[in-house]
Amino acid sequence: MPRKSGTGLCCWTLCAFLMLAGTPDEAKSATTSVCSVAELNAAVSAAGPGDVIKMCNGNWADAKIVFSVRGQSDGPIRLEAETPGQVILTGSSQLFITGNFAIVDGLTFKGKSTVSDYRIIQFQNGTDGCSDCRLTNTSVLEYSPADSQKNTKWVIVQGARNRVDHCHFRGKTNLGAMLQVKIREFSKPNDHRIDHNFFENRPDLRGEQN
Repeated sequence: MPRKSGTGLCCWTLCAFLMLAGTPDEAKSATTSVCSVAELNAAVSAAGPGDVIKMCNGNWADAKIVFSVRGQSDGPIRLEAETPGQVILTGSSQLFITGNFAIVDGLTFKGKSTVSDYRIIQFQNGTDGCSDCRLTNTSVLEYSPADSQKNTKWVIVQGARNRVDHCHFRGKTNLGAMLQVKIREFSKPNDHRIDHNFFENRPDLRGEQN
């Protein structure tokens, strides 16, 4: 009787080895739920490419969030609402996005703002810039100070190749832009993408300075 070749067995063994070889990298990705700014800061510090940080539903009052991470093009790091629209940031809450390949998804800023400076959401924090980052599915609703002459910016986009999309901006009643792209004179193209956003209920403030 002819002896059976072992080629088939070798092929299956090689395939199994290649599949297992990819497992450790995939296992590094993790999803972490956070219910306080302290927990969020710890999760951000530990986050690696592909990780997801989920903010618990509810009211996040006076939360200063610095989402400073370094993801990868094939493994961005995400900060998400547990349920889009049910993570509500109020009072003096702010969001700063820095690093690269960072995605913020599903947050809502709402109610009277008590932010002391001019920024609500900024793609930068101090000298730390941001590139290839994204703000999506996020709302800023009536998040204005009591003083209509106070100049604030709801979103400031800086850096390169950042994106703001599918966001809702409504009811800004004070001075300053809903969304501003900051550029330097003679700088290279920033390649930002601002698309599929909805802007509404912006009163005409005569003499406004943007």
